[in-house]
Amino acid sequence: MSDGELRRLEVVQDLDRRRLTTAAAGQLLGLERRQVFRLLKAYRIEGPTGLISKRRGRRSNRRKPEALRRAVVTIIRQWYSDFGPTLAAEKLREDHGIALGRETVRQWMIEPWAPCRPRLSGFYEPSGLGPLGKTPGAVECPYPGRRSGAALRRGLRARPPPRSRPPRGDISKWQNE
Repeated sequence: MSDGELRRLEVVQDLDRRRLTTAAAGQLLGLERRQVFRLLKAYRIEGPTGLISKRRGRRSNRRKPEALRRAVVTIIRQWYSDFGPTLAAEKLREDHGIALGRETVRQWMIEPWAPCRPRLSGFYEPSGLGPLGKTPGAVECPYPGRRSGAALRRGLRARPPPRSRPPRGDISKWQNE
């Protein structure tokens, strides 16, 4: 159960034991009185599992068809591999008649990279050579002409360390050390 569902369970249990009124329970849960009675009925019939969302594990009603996703990813790889998600979404709308949101296009552009991206904890850098055998942790980018994030991070020059500044205010205490 999620944290919200556990909190809901505690409130409904208190309501069932008559420690709370329906108005107070509704206020705590942010629900109307009718919804509180619906939750209480589900709790009495099914127990705590009655309060768990029935939509858990199902796909969204707003999800785009898989065939459309594959077609869009193919078009982006073929024609717009060096575009960002905003411009790619505009070009898909103008040139191909496919109207998608910028965020949807961004998620679909990132998705092919997700399985091959190395998982790093904190600032740890892997010591072994990556799948490409060139740089540590390098991964092959699914978009031609573009380097992966791990390869890009290693290709950038290191910044010089920041210059130290004298402390502000009374510097006499710093000079004696």
